Formats: sequence, C-alpha cells, structure tokens
Amino acid sequence: MFKDRCPTRFILAPSLRKGRLYKSSVRRPFMIDYKKCEEEFAKARTSVIFKEKCKKLARNTYLFKTSDSFNIRFHDTDIVEVDENNNYHVRNGGWWTKVTLERINRYLPIRFWQNKSKWWYNTTEGTQEFTGSCDIHHDEIQEQ
Repeated sequence: MFKDRCPTRFILAPSLRKGRLYKSSVRRPFMIDYKKCEEEFAKARTSVIFKEKCKKLARNTYLFKTSDSFNIRFHDTDIVEVDENNNYHVRNGGWWTKVTLERINRYLPIRFWQNKSKWWYNTTEGTQEFTGSCDIHHDEIQEQ
C-alpha cells in the first residue's frame, strides 16, 4: 500500500528528511598533537572495559596516557603514539582496513592513502610507502 504512493527510491532516512547528514558520514578533522592530547585526556575517566583512565575519541577508539606519551588505540592496536616533541609513531597492527586508515588519517597532520593495496604517505622527504609502522618526526611534516 505504501509502495503504491511513494516509490522506494524516493524514501529518505529520517535524519536526511530534516536536512542533516548521518553522523558517521561526516568526517571531522581532528588532527592531534601533544597539547591537544593533554586537553582531551583531562576529560578522561576510568573505563569499565579497560580498567584504566582513557578518553573515548570515536567508536572503538580511545586515548591513553603512558609515562612519556599518549597512545590512540583502535580496538586492541595502538595506531598512533604522540610524544611530547610532537613526534608520531604510526602502526596498523597488521590490519590493512579502510577504517584503520581512516582513524590514522583522522588523528595525524599528514595524509595516508591506499593505491593498489599499498599504503602511502607524504613527508618533506617525498612520498613513502607505509610498511606497517613508521616514525614521523615533527620536522618532516609538510604544511597542508
């Protein structure tokens, strides 16, 4: 009965009827450095899941403090580590997924991308292939 009045292709989700996008479809840039980590971690509380103090940043993504750095953990993998000099240690833990790539891009000042199942990134030294982990020093970051 409803299909007779309105073809399926014209049915919009409730959030789109009001002119809003789905929350998950909007990519918020959230480039993070040591100072921003300190600000976010000040809002942290003890997690029931991890039994330690952490701040939820996104779905399955948390900010943790170690003795001398901050770690961004996606599921059980610390994907980004930021030290006090704003040097980054990036790793994917063997998970070459789109979501892992998106989380890494969300929190780094440089962009990673995938081409023919390989991941790449730009520094001042040029385009480099990502092999699972890399260190990015604050003086290697290109202004974008």
